[in-house]
Amino acid sequence: MRCRVVVIGMRVAVFANVIACAPPAEVNTVAMATPDALGCDSIPTDIQARLWVSGSKVPCELVLNIDAGTTTGSCDAAPGRVRTLTLDWFLPSDRGVDVLLAQATGEVNLEQAQNAEEPFAPSALVTSDCRDMHDDQVVGSSTVTLDGVEVPPCDLDKSCAGVDDGACSNLSELCAGGDPFDPLD
Repeated sequence: MRCRVVVIGMRVAVFANVIACAPPAEVNTVAMATPDALGCDSIPTDIQARLWVSGSKVPCELVLNIDAGTTTGSCDAAPGRVRTLTLDWFLPSDRGVDVLLAQATGEVNLEQAQNAEEPFAPSALVTSDCRDMHDDQVVGSSTVTLDGVEVPPCDLDKSCAGVDDGACSNLSELCAGGDPFDPLD
């Protein structure tokens, strides 16, 4: 089965054709509107995006165009089941963890060799309750280890502890001109 997945806005459309021997399905077109908040003046230009597909431990690197407001790219996925998709917008870091800024999650059905459409819920986009997908591409982990301390992926300095809004997330701190590693530094 070969699949083409198109993500536009908050919807995922899957187009599949049967091919002999069922090679990996190719999630070969992913296009999603980039969150407006990533366009704040304080975001460094080296921001990147990646797509995690359950069943694969390696994410697909995506192309991010802040000016055009798009995130695009392609991936392979094993056919025959519903796959969890997790889209990360992040900054690479030399501290051993990426600075996760925003994340969207959804599912795509690769069980059938037919057209399918799976929506992302509007609440799928988060900036404060992100999951680390490195070890578990289905549900992820609510923490990453930074300098020997377990911290939330979208709040590396743990400044959101006990606060239920995104005003202290990595993204908010960068947009306000702050450092998402403070007060750890």
